[in-house]
Amino acid sequence: GVIVPLGRKIFDMACAQAAKWLRQFPELDPEFRITVNVSPRQLFEDDFLETITDLTAKHGIQNQKIGIEITESVMIRDQQQVVQILQKISAAGFHLSLDDFGTGFASLNYIDSLPLDTLKIDRSFIAKLGREVGDYAVVRMILALARTLNATTVAEGVENLVQLKRLKSMDCHLIQGYHFARPLAAKEATTFLGEGSIFFGDRAEVEAPIKT
Repeated sequence: GVIVPLGRKIFDMACAQAAKWLRQFPELDPEFRITVNVSPRQLFEDDFLETITDLTAKHGIQNQKIGIEITESVMIRDQQQVVQILQKISAAGFHLSLDDFGTGFASLNYIDSLPLDTLKIDRSFIAKLGREVGDYAVVRMILALARTLNATTVAEGVENLVQLKRLKSMDCHLIQGYHFARPLAAKEATTFLGEGSIFFGDRAEVEAPIKT
């Protein structure tokens, strides 16, 4: 029962860190944002949108600098309610990502009604790239769907050059995984950003434009 207050605290910390980095690194890409994982319990709180809007205002940052990342488990709720909630969040300027796509409850019957900015392809499909033809086809299908929805694609769990090259050949937009970097604490991430290139090391989990 603590996920709602805990989630609010995490969102507060994310906004504070985003504001700090935006001041410290004015040269950051205009599309730079911090994305926060949000549980279904948080999302369906009556004052969720008001809460997160108040927190971005508190730290003096635009809503566009914060992403809301949800999983397909939100789809088990009333579909119309889900669409309405996400549309309001999107209209307020927050970036919406659907995590672990392809493994859960998302229905193709109404996913085109969701105002999603990003689809994140689950790592279970990426891990098999180059080893199983079937999963290669699944990734292609998800990428094609994302293009239809005009959504950015992120491949999760990219760990080697073979996977990277396959994804590049399929025009995946962004990657996330140990091939480029592992998770970092905020202090280390600040040093990482200060290097001026997200490709210098192997110690932060980031979403990066595909390069070889």
